[in-house]
Amino acid sequence: MEQNRFRCHISIVFEKVWAGVAFLLLTMINNIKDMIESISDLNRLKEDGMELYAGLGLVLLALVLYVGIYLIRWAKTWIMFEDESIVIERNTLNRKVNTIGMKNISNVNLEQNLFQRLIHVYQVKLDTNSASTADTTDVSIVLGEKQARAFQKRILEHIDGGSGSVQTPETEGDAKLSDVSGQSKTCACRQITYRGKDVIAHCLYTLSIFWLIAAIVSIGGGIYFLINSFSEKGSILDAFGGFLAIWAFAAAAVWKLIGNYFKLYGFSAKRASDKIYLSYGLLKKREYMIPVNKINSVIVCQNMVARLLKRQYVELVCVGLGDEQDEGAQIMLACKKEEMLQHMHTLLPEYMEELKAPLNLQKKCSIICKIPSYLIWLGIYAAAFGGVYAWKPQYFHWELLVFVVICIWNVFCEILRYHTVGISCSTGADDTGCTDGISIASGTLEKRVVYIRYDKLQILKQSQGPLYRRFGLYKGEVHILAAALNSVFETGAYPAEVFETIHQGMLASRANQI
Repeated sequence: MEQNRFRCHISIVFEKVWAGVAFLLLTMINNIKDMIESISDLNRLKEDGMELYAGLGLVLLALVLYVGIYLIRWAKTWIMFEDESIVIERNTLNRKVNTIGMKNISNVNLEQNLFQRLIHVYQVKLDTNSASTADTTDVSIVLGEKQARAFQKRILEHIDGGSGSVQTPETEGDAKLSDVSGQSKTCACRQITYRGKDVIAHCLYTLSIFWLIAAIVSIGGGIYFLINSFSEKGSILDAFGGFLAIWAFAAAAVWKLIGNYFKLYGFSAKRASDKIYLSYGLLKKREYMIPVNKINSVIVCQNMVARLLKRQYVELVCVGLGDEQDEGAQIMLACKKEEMLQHMHTLLPEYMEELKAPLNLQKKCSIICKIPSYLIWLGIYAAAFGGVYAWKPQYFHWELLVFVVICIWNVFCEILRYHTVGISCSTGADDTGCTDGISIASGTLEKRVVYIRYDKLQILKQSQGPLYRRFGLYKGEVHILAAALNSVFETGAYPAEVFETIHQGMLASRANQI
């Protein structure tokens, strides 16, 4: 990068002020309308003219001040490279200087919304290895396309040790592609690309049953509401607000079902040297760079539909990815297990040993250990049933049916959970030279299997209640550096030997780092 001191692209001012400017302009237009009406009425002009002009002037002044404040902030904010750090300095009334060590940066991600794509600028998002900011983006700046690429490259060079030979998707060369049909299966494949029909298939496999039911019910309710409104003379306008509310919920539910297609359109994942590059998005284009050594865990996910159809997709857990509501953390879309293993060999061969390791289920006696919690919940359900019965005794049979169904459903879920929960742990080194780790399976109707290297584990906790102590079992949880949703993973109930293996693995990984 030729410039060592530069500003964000000026379009950042527009993106920050457009909503406020639109509100003030609408207010001013409303005043202009009143002014025109007053001019046509001379008597009203004498009485209200000064107030209208004063109101219009105040709105115009507020508009100038509002835009002016952001323009001054933009003009007084500079981004600089100093030694091994990035310095963001704002010299306004309250001077602020933020310094970020480039060695601590975990991700340099690029995003473009529709407006940014039209004017050829990128939003550059930086995240650091910090637990306190794992749920948010640490730094977000807007740069022109060429400047953003140069900015990303300069940071990557420092992350790679300052060799100056950083490898990016543009410099890697023409890698042999491997599409989801599996036609190209050689180890030379460095990229996975998905066509439109593959994205649609992923959306269907990962369909949310809840939002599907919500969409069907709300659309059906809206149609029924509309028919009844037409059948009752004069009631359409009176019921218009309720009708809009129903259809607004229906639109939200439908968007939940189809939004993934627009979000994941053109999905591709590429392994270049020791980094993974993701690119996807139709309305909002995203380009993510993930250093492999910054990956804290890998999760193989199956929601209820995907589990029934034997499909699975893979997500990563690392600081800076998936820490915002509309961000995705997956590196491949839903596919069969054989395809998943093939793609993982392309993108993350470091985790192949863990993926192939068999999971150990809980012992049957762990079910007995949960009897106290079962009895507590049964008491809560029984109290609720008694309260409803006291309120509406005439519906005893329906209330009893609901109570029985809830109890049976809870037992069914516990059975599913028992057959889903599993763990696998080992120590040593695999053929990539990395120490092994643990695999933890969890879920009820859905299933998630998380794979974590020992060197990424931060905390191991064990607990033991009276019944667990009687059978020599412990419940455990492990903590890693990640956003709150993926920072803690609970294990099932296992003997002390399992947790001792994890403990020894953590100690061995720390010794290797020293």
